[in-house]
Amino acid sequence: MMLYKAAAVLNDNVKLKRPYTKGTQKYMGFYGEKCEHKTFIFICDISDSHKNESVTLGIISDTDCYIEDMVNAFAEEAGIEYKDITIQEVTVSAMDTMLSEGRRRSYIEDDNSIRQLYDIGILNKRRSNTAFSENILNCSRDRAELMAAASSLPCENELIPELNRIYESTAFTKIICHPVHYIIMSEGHGDKASDILLSALWNNSRIRSRRYTVIDIDNRDFCEENCSMFYKAADMGTVVINIKEKEENNRSPFMQMMDRNERLKLICTLARTYKGRVLTIFNIPAECRELLEKIYKLTDNMCYVEISEKNLSGEKARQYLSDLAENNGVPEDDALFENIDGAEKSFPSKELDNMFDIWLNRKLTREIYPQYSNYSLKAKSESVQSPKGDAYKELMSMTGLENVKAQINRIIKYNKAQKLFSSKHTRTKMPSMHMVFTGAPGTAKTTVARLFARIMKDNDILSKGELYEMGRSDLVGMYVGWTAKIVKNKFRMAAGSVLFIDEAYSLVDGSKSFGDEAINTIVQEMENNRDDMIVIFAGYPKEMESFLNKNPGLRSRISHHINFENYSAQELYSITEYMAEKDGMTLDKSVKDKLLPIFDKVRSFNDFGNGRYARNIYEKAFMSQRCRLADMELDKISDADEALMLAEDFDIDIPQIKQARIGF
Repeated sequence: MMLYKAAAVLNDNVKLKRPYTKGTQKYMGFYGEKCEHKTFIFICDISDSHKNESVTLGIISDTDCYIEDMVNAFAEEAGIEYKDITIQEVTVSAMDTMLSEGRRRSYIEDDNSIRQLYDIGILNKRRSNTAFSENILNCSRDRAELMAAASSLPCENELIPELNRIYESTAFTKIICHPVHYIIMSEGHGDKASDILLSALWNNSRIRSRRYTVIDIDNRDFCEENCSMFYKAADMGTVVINIKEKEENNRSPFMQMMDRNERLKLICTLARTYKGRVLTIFNIPAECRELLEKIYKLTDNMCYVEISEKNLSGEKARQYLSDLAENNGVPEDDALFENIDGAEKSFPSKELDNMFDIWLNRKLTREIYPQYSNYSLKAKSESVQSPKGDAYKELMSMTGLENVKAQINRIIKYNKAQKLFSSKHTRTKMPSMHMVFTGAPGTAKTTVARLFARIMKDNDILSKGELYEMGRSDLVGMYVGWTAKIVKNKFRMAAGSVLFIDEAYSLVDGSKSFGDEAINTIVQEMENNRDDMIVIFAGYPKEMESFLNKNPGLRSRISHHINFENYSAQELYSITEYMAEKDGMTLDKSVKDKLLPIFDKVRSFNDFGNGRYARNIYEKAFMSQRCRLADMELDKISDADEALMLAEDFDIDIPQIKQARIGF
């Protein structure tokens, strides 16, 4: 649906009486009846414009073609003579207002019937709904300006090549459908990247409407009816889906996730339904691979261009900070770059934004407006800054585990904040930090526990931060009376650290036993050591539920339940790629095409090993690659050959899933 406002300046000495009633109602929409398009044209207002009068028209059409011809024909039939006309797109809200003005001035007999016909009234009544907003694209920038704007964003490596593809010539001048849609993975720059893309697409006639709708999937005002109508109204235009990192409603985390999944399914269904007529752009958080996989799965018949944000280092990071200073009109100095100059690591844009904010505040209050030096923001205490240490960086760089990372970040932040408030003599309550890790084999439960212990030490939350890994054999004695003593000794040994009990459900024997004695003693020691120790129980979800039900006091002493989900096919490939990179190897492009379907299939197996499975097939492929090279002449093997793994090296035997026997 295309919505336009036409402002026409009447010919000299032409005056229209107000209200103008020269049978305009009978001409409204007449042109649409004479051609294949449905078009409604009406007079909204007639007003003085300096020496000449002007007339404002509203146009609702199912096409962007022949609009001027339709307006000219309408004006001729209605006896309106003009010498100059400007036609521009408007939003649904603006069109609803124009319909009301036309009816109030008696240029329209029944504006409500038009609203009902085009769903304009229903949509406009929901314009206060903060989950949905309409915008008109500003398309004044040319190719050079768009390229310059793209080069200032952290996603330039993938955004600029797409702009070049958009500007490539095509043999077709009329849009048939959209060849691709977009997924932008960014931290705070998705709106800018979307605007650049849409401007380029408009300049090259890849979209026909400058009107686009933004839908916030996490907003509490989101509803299915609104979403469907806005998608329908976006015909020949664009819908931008914003998905934030955190839920903002006040319901339980479980309900939040359920709601988000249902909303995402609805959005993806609509995106598939209107994929030919409506361009869809997903704006999602950077490195949110799990969400990316869900979108692909729910829109399996759509093709996407991924535009992802990369960390910046060296001159790129310096230029990013310099651009921020220029955009804010503040002269840069050496202090702006003190945290990046000479640093070997790369920085996410979010971290660079934080560096700039701190520098800008100091610059403003100390140099530009020194009279406010006493009101400078105090630098954040070290105890509430972002988590520090190599272990934290390693955890955040691990493939997948988005839910795990989010919960651990929350645990770290809360406990650091509590320590800070305690140091200021603020009343605080230090909760127990005992937790349960549940998940299938190979989902990195033990690896995360080891990193978590180091993170606790690096951020001064635990005094020692060692990890003590225990199993049933380490906690249960051979004779009566031994078990309780062993458990207490283990807790004393792990004071100030993390006690990790793997396959904790193995302590459950089903009857009175040494395992029961171990569980009862563990519950007692957990309470006695809650201030400077973390106990982590790990195991499979179903078995861990039985374990938690074994002792009435056990579940109540556990504050955090963290579930490790199975890796997606893409994540398994990323793990394989990471192992190859660590060994100085490179995977040929054909490897991905071969492994993704295999990973997708084996994920349904009951004994699927997740990350272990990826590691096993990589190690076998590494051996196969070496054997393949051994069969070649040594002089003909280049360094590139030695470091390259081909699809044929991954000779994988996939066992068939056993079928249940039917009958007797």
